[in-house]
This record gives sequence, structure tokens and C-alpha cells, in this order.
Amino acid sequence: MRSCCIYYWDNGVGVKVDVQLIYECLIKQLNCDIFDFSYLNGDTEGYFSLYPNKKYDIGIFNQNFNIDLLHNNKINIYICNEEWLGLPDIENLQYFDYIIVKNNYAKEILKDLHKNIICLYFWSRDLYNSNYNNITDNKLLHFAGKSIQKNTECILNNEDIYIFDSTGRYSEVRSVNYISSFISDIKLKHIFNTCNTHICPSLYEAHGHYMYEALLCNKNVIASKIPVWEEQIDPDYINFVDTSLSDDESYEFVDKDNKHKFPCRKSFFVNQDCLNRNLYNTNNKPPRKFIEDLFIKNQRGFYDFFKSI
Repeated sequence: MRSCCIYYWDNGVGVKVDVQLIYECLIKQLNCDIFDFSYLNGDTEGYFSLYPNKKYDIGIFNQNFNIDLLHNNKINIYICNEEWLGLPDIENLQYFDYIIVKNNYAKEILKDLHKNIICLYFWSRDLYNSNYNNITDNKLLHFAGKSIQKNTECILNNEDIYIFDSTGRYSEVRSVNYISSFISDIKLKHIFNTCNTHICPSLYEAHGHYMYEALLCNKNVIASKIPVWEEQIDPDYINFVDTSLSDDESYEFVDKDNKHKFPCRKSFFVNQDCLNRNLYNTNNKPPRKFIEDLFIKNQRGFYDFFKSI
């Protein structure tokens, strides 16, 4: 059986989730190791002193990479979220055998940067718990996350919406309903399964775990109509909010400095009137079965690609 190592830098949010999902998919066909090089603060000398003779058939770098680690592997693959590609990342894409993106919109953006850009749609954790089926309420919930791309600002003036703000970023703007530096898996599942409506007005996503996790919990989801979600989701299962592509440099996510640092970054601003109209619309089809089937297909495509190389 071939060997692989999944290298990543734990950022405290979605990267670690990605790595676990990749590991669970590929362990069926590869001897997989996982290495979080944030423990060494990116110090490759420390890595090589710990593992002086460790070599792999395949090296998978998720979101972050260190060029010094590439010679550990016969084949090097970089899985990226295109909105976080900085200039140094783009310059070093040439050293990878394959670049994997999570949507065709990204493939089009990056098509001139590498000869082997592969679109492999992703999947998310299943947080569904049927024990909560009879105790849901009508709360409107939004997870702010750590990035401004979650677009929490557009709903801050609506006091009907409960905001889970793990960083406290918005606590001075309004009285935020949830503020916590840590949330257990049990608490996370409770929130997902008991709040009936989840609001995801993101400016951009390469995949978007929160939105898919809510759909898997059979919840009503209000989300930005952005390319990656339009590519994957039948609109009968979600409340899409109209968006328009914007390069408004007064906004932090796409300001001039960030645009220079992240040249592949796009931003889709939501239509505020459309968002407000959709807040209390709950007439969608139950989405769980549709997303389950979609994720089985996505995992099979991911597995088949690694089997073929």
C-alpha cells in the first residue's frame, strides 16, 4: 500500500476539519500520516531532526505549505482555498505536481497559474442528531467565524439574529448572544440541531463547512448566491440571497492592500433587501438526503483521483 503524509498548519478553524476529512477518506487506500507543522512554528529543521528518514509516495499540503518539505515526497499535491492564496504561494505553485481546488469557479480563476489544476468538490462533517428532531426552535443563528469574509456586518443591526462570535470581534458593536473562545462538540451539535434557521451571508467561500453542516442537520439555510454554492446545491433545498460581484476597496476583505496580498480574491456582496425578505422564509425541501448523496459523490471523486495517480 502506498504511503502519504497530510501536512497542514492548524489555524484553529476549518483547516484541521479539512485534514481529518481527507484522512478518513484516504486511509482506505493509503498508509496516511498527519503532520501539523505549526507545532514547530514552521521550523523544517525541527521536523527533519524528528523524522530524518521519513519519505512518502504522496505529500498532501492543505492550505499552507513549506517548500522545504516537498522533497520528502515523490508526488506533491497542494489543496488550496483560492481566496487565501498569497503572492508567495502563487509563485511556488510550479513546484507541485497537482493543484486541487474545491470548485470550478476557482479552476477558472487559476487556470493560467498551473498546468494540472484539478477540481475536486469537498464535503463536511455530519453533526446531525435525530434526538433533537422534536425540540427545534425558530431561532435565527449565524456563526461569525474568524474571518471578515463571513460577512457578519450585514446582519449586525438585526436583533432577531443570534450570533455565535468565537472571537468577541463584534461584542463592542452590539450585544452578541454567544461569545466563547471554545465550544465543545456536544455544544456545537446542540446549537446546530436546535436552531431552525442558519444564516450564511458569506462574501466568498471555497467550500463553506458551516453552511453544509447546517444543511446536513436538515435546517433552513439562508445563504449568499455565490458560485461554489450555486455549482453544488439545488436551489429547492436552500434560500439563496442575491449577490453582486464587488471590488469595493473600502471594504477590508477586498481592500487595496489585501488585494495585492491575495490577488485571486473575489467578493460577492449580498443584496440587503433580498436578505431581509428571506429571513423568515422556511419553505424549502428538507435538504439532508440531497446533501448526503452529494457528499458521497464528492468523496468518491476525491478517492478515485488519488487512486489514479
